[in-house]
Amino acid sequence: MSGDKPTLLPGWSWKSSEDDSQTSGAERFSIGFDRLAALGGLCAPGLRQEGLIRKLCDASLLPVNIMIYADTFARGQLAAWGVSQISYGAVPYGAMLAFLKADAERALADAN
Repeated sequence: MSGDKPTLLPGWSWKSSEDDSQTSGAERFSIGFDRLAALGGLCAPGLRQEGLIRKLCDASLLPVNIMIYADTFARGQLAAWGVSQISYGAVPYGAMLAFLKADAERALADAN
């Protein structure tokens, strides 16, 4: 269906007009702040540079969520820069898989 607009996140919509060639991209793409706020925050996985974290927190109207890794700044530091939420993502899951794999390999080695 060539005339269909792409599907976006729930609450995000394309404005269309009779003649899209006369409408700017900014006018066609509309995000209501109330719907954007319903997302609950702005997640920036992989962001690890202090300057970028601070800029994002200063510029965002939404709470900023940073994913924590072993080399990430301390929680207190992140909070001082404006980070509202922290996530661990799949890091604990990966660590558990590595542990279980090593444990299984040890068990199999002991069985031989």
